[in-house]
Amino acid sequence: MNRALIFSAIIEDSWRESWARRASLVVSLIALALLLLFAFGVGVRLDEAQPDLVRVSLFGVELRVQTVFKATFADAVELVALGLLNPWGIFLGLFITIGLFSGMFVRGRIDLVLSKPIARWELYLARYLGGVVLVGVTTMLFCLGVWFLLWLKIRYTDLGLIWASLVLVFLFAVLYSFAALLALVTEGTGAALVATIVLWGLTEFAYARDILRPLSPILGSIADALYYLLPKTNDLEIVTARLIGAEQLLTEASSEVASVGFAFGTSGLFALVMLALGIFVFSRKDY
Repeated sequence: MNRALIFSAIIEDSWRESWARRASLVVSLIALALLLLFAFGVGVRLDEAQPDLVRVSLFGVELRVQTVFKATFADAVELVALGLLNPWGIFLGLFITIGLFSGMFVRGRIDLVLSKPIARWELYLARYLGGVVLVGVTTMLFCLGVWFLLWLKIRYTDLGLIWASLVLVFLFAVLYSFAALLALVTEGTGAALVATIVLWGLTEFAYARDILRPLSPILGSIADALYYLLPKTNDLEIVTARLIGAEQLLTEASSEVASVGFAFGTSGLFALVMLALGIFVFSRKDY
């Protein structure tokens, strides 16, 4: 059998395994409920005198603000959608997909997995991509649903939210590379999830280096090291806000990004290193 077909079959199998879990179904139902809430709970009426303005109501009760610009309303809705996806959507995605590794790399089942005519590095990578594809498709469908409802309600057609969702999928893929490695080493879900959350917290802590440096040179140096070594989660979050045109809602300090290329490049490099370590450990591990 063609190795490419085997590789794609393992990705599909990982996807099906994740969907078979009740947690995946619950997350999908939550996403659907949020879209239905926006569709039927938020009413928007165009102002006849000024087409750029709209009147907004929640469950039939009109807001105190008489009118608001369509672009401002769209930015607010998209910002709420991104706020739900990050951090909650990413956290739920990690919770669901870590099981692909902690559940596979255990004695009893691993023999069946390793019997497939495919190299170990391909098997590890296919399981990882299966998790990324699952979360990526769910994220994209949710954002497409929000975008379609905005178009339906106010004829808003900006694709910034779709591009922002791709950035969030990239952020998930970076964090998932670390979670997969920990799930392989610990053969458990809880420790890997907690360690990934700690890593996430450290990436945010690193952005306080300018504040910490005058207070403590040691803490400042630690924060500097963490900033250059770990993924640039805050920078990527700012990029998503800029893509939807909501950078005006950010404070001046929190809207600064040293370099978009640097943020993506160093974060991607971190993911590649974690994947390489995971493949190395899996290839050398005796089952």
